[in-house]
Amino acid sequence: MNELNRKYGNGGKWYLNPENYAEAYLDDPQRREYIQDFYRDMWRHDSRGSGKKMEDDDRELQPTELEAKIRERMNRQKTIHYGQVVPIEEIEQILPMSGCIQRFACLCRYMYENKTEFRSCYLVAQQPYSRLKELMKSIHSDYLDGEGVQGIEIVEPEEAIRHFREMDRAGLVHTVWTLHTPFTASICNCDPVHCSAMYVSTKNRHSSTLLMADYVAQIEEERCVGCRKCKMACQFAALEYSPALKKVRVNAARCIGCGVCRPQCPVSAIRLIDREENPESAGRYEIRDVK
Repeated sequence: MNELNRKYGNGGKWYLNPENYAEAYLDDPQRREYIQDFYRDMWRHDSRGSGKKMEDDDRELQPTELEAKIRERMNRQKTIHYGQVVPIEEIEQILPMSGCIQRFACLCRYMYENKTEFRSCYLVAQQPYSRLKELMKSIHSDYLDGEGVQGIEIVEPEEAIRHFREMDRAGLVHTVWTLHTPFTASICNCDPVHCSAMYVSTKNRHSSTLLMADYVAQIEEERCVGCRKCKMACQFAALEYSPALKKVRVNAARCIGCGVCRPQCPVSAIRLIDREENPESAGRYEIRDVK
C-alpha cells in the first residue's frame, strides 16, 4: 500500500475517500491563499526551470547526500501538492461523487506552448454551490480568463466522464492531486512531454510530485497478436516487443499503471492488476524510482 493510502485512505484508496474532498478544508485561510496562488501564477509550475535550478544546487553533493536531499524535497512536497496516476475506471468513481465539476485550460500547455484551449484540467467539489467555485472566480490569469480563452466552465459528471474517455483513448494519463494535503480537488490529464509534474518526476529526477498507480498492466500472451499498437501508446517504455515470439510483454518495473495502452489493443489482451500482485512492481510507487 502506498504512503498516501496509508495516511489518508481510511482503509482504501486516498482519492476515493470522500473525506478528503470535504470543503471544510477551505476553512483554512492558508489553504485558500495557496489555491489562489497555485492557479493565479502558472509560472510557479515551471518544472523545467526549477528542475535546472535543483540540478545546479545539487551538483556538488555526494550520492548519499543527494539522495537524502531528494527524499527531503519529496516528503515536503507530499504535505503540499502531490498526486497519483489513476486509471479511467476510478476516475469514473470520483466524478459522480462531485456536486460541482469545473473544467478549464491546461496551464502547462499554455505556459510552454501558448495553447489556450486544451481543456484537460478539472476541479471537483462536494457541493453544487461550492466555495471552491467561488474561490476560482476570484482568480484572474491569462490561461483562465485571458483573451481567446473560454474560461472556467461547469460540466455535469456524465459530460466529464465522456471527455475523460476521449482523453483516455488519446493516450492522456489521468492524475489526481492534493491542494495542501489531504484536501483533494484537482484532476489533470496530460503526458510526460507537456506535464510539469511528470517532467520533474521522470526526466529531472531531483524530485518527484507523483506516485504511480496502484496497478500495473498485464498482457494475456495467448491473445496478443503482436501489432504493437499498445507499445506505441506507452509513454514510459514499459511495453517491450519480442520479434522472436511476435508478442508484447509488460516490463512491470517500469509500468506506471495508467492503462492508456488498453484502448489501443484490438483484441482486448491487456488488463490492470494490483501492483502488489507482481513481484517486479510490488512496493514501488515513486515514479522517479523507475530506471
